[in-house]
Amino acid sequence: MTVALVREAQQARVLPTDAATVMIRMDFPPSVNTAFPTRGKRRVPSEAYRAWRDAQGWSIKAQRVPMIRGPVNVRIDLVAPDRRRRDCDNYAKGPLDALVKAGVIEDDSNIRRLSIGWEDEGPSCLVTVTAIERTKEASL
Repeated sequence: MTVALVREAQQARVLPTDAATVMIRMDFPPSVNTAFPTRGKRRVPSEAYRAWRDAQGWSIKAQRVPMIRGPVNVRIDLVAPDRRRRDCDNYAKGPLDALVKAGVIEDDSNIRRLSIGWEDEGPSCLVTVTAIERTKEASL
């Protein structure tokens, strides 16, 4: 990839899909178990979840994260805030919703591979988004 293409992509804040990887720091996400309480017969985002998602959107914008169009792989590394037992899969929805809401990815249906797990140290939530190249076979 040429320097001119990289500069053009940075200015447009959209990275070409052949060389894009971004790392995004977020606050520790809410569990999906508490994020969507039942209201009548519907499950709706809780006020705390919406506040967390909106705060992460501002944080992502402050980090100047560009949009990545097309299919992506996402890796979420979590550091638990305390020693309680937790299921890491309950913490994927928040970061993914924040990526969509902030415009980093167009839609979470573009995620081809999702990896989530615990780390012993580091940021409480580190999300790595990598664009994957579209092949001719995949577009047929």
